[in-house]
Amino acid sequence: MNDFKLVKLINGEDIICSIEKGKDNSIQVNSPLKLQVFPKFSGDHIAESLNLSHWVHPYTETKTFNIPNSSVLLIADVSPGLSKYYEYILRKIEINEDVLLDEDIDNDDIYDELLESMDTDSDSIH
Repeated sequence: MNDFKLVKLINGEDIICSIEKGKDNSIQVNSPLKLQVFPKFSGDHIAESLNLSHWVHPYTETKTFNIPNSSVLLIADVSPGLSKYYEYILRKIEINEDVLLDEDIDNDDIYDELLESMDTDSDSIH
């Protein structure tokens, strides 16, 4: 399993990426994707939908960035489900670099596919 991390920045952004030690009191993040949670109306209740999008794309094609430690609030391990979702989105990006992640990607289908690949007795994603 990959060792992906959730990085919470002091500006409020959350990114998922792999991390290496950077130079001069910084961390090096590789292939960072921004996490965004949106409300989704589902019948008679509201659920949350997770979207991963390029962090600073389309401004640069760079995939590795150095972030000063002073800009980092928290670094945490990600759940196995989020790790699989991140890998899935990275594969989609590699297949077609021109695809914008803000287009209509049906998260329910992605979640169902991820749940089927995991050994679990529940459909809940935590």
